[in-house]
Amino acid sequence: MSYPGIAEVWHPSARTTQNTMLLTVHLKRGDLELEFFSTIATLGTPYDITLQELRIECLFPANDNTEHNWEQILKS
Repeated sequence: MSYPGIAEVWHPSARTTQNTMLLTVHLKRGDLELEFFSTIATLGTPYDITLQELRIECLFPANDNTEHNWEQILKS
């Protein structure tokens, strides 16, 4: 916090606390806000050694507003 400019951009979220089991990724640019949650899939017992470290991460909209805005972005 003692570095120049950090105190001005670092502020706690003004949103209300929600009891949720999801940790979301919150992206904001101008008026556009998107919230996603992710899942990571791994192979339990791969037959090929090259697949052992493979991780597949998928992001899903965390709310209806994000889903609608994301669909509009994909269409444009």
